[in-house]
Amino acid sequence: MLIDYDMPDLSDACREAKCRLFNFVEKESARSQSPAALTAPQIPASALESEDLVPLYEARRNIYPQAVRGTFRNIKWLILAVTLGIYYLLPFVRWDRGLLAPNQAVLIDFSNRRFYFF
Repeated sequence: MLIDYDMPDLSDACREAKCRLFNFVEKESARSQSPAALTAPQIPASALESEDLVPLYEARRNIYPQAVRGTFRNIKWLILAVTLGIYYLLPFVRWDRGLLAPNQAVLIDFSNRRFYFF
């Protein structure tokens, strides 16, 4: 592996970290070629039971919905009821247009290009 240690734009600490990184990569590649690399790494039991370990995640906090009250919420529910009422009830309203015309008050017929609004 070719390593250029004499780069003028790197500081000493950067060069040292670069050397350590490449040394680590070389050791790992040599280790991966040996049969011992196929076994799982052994972690001492004392490291698992240590009190110095910090949990990685915060404990889950419960989320509860909050009731919302007020003038704007009431206006929203009123508008919702009116518009849904128009949407569901307006097709049942009849309007007399003559003998051969449909008698539905609001009719949007795309296939025959007919649009009747009262």
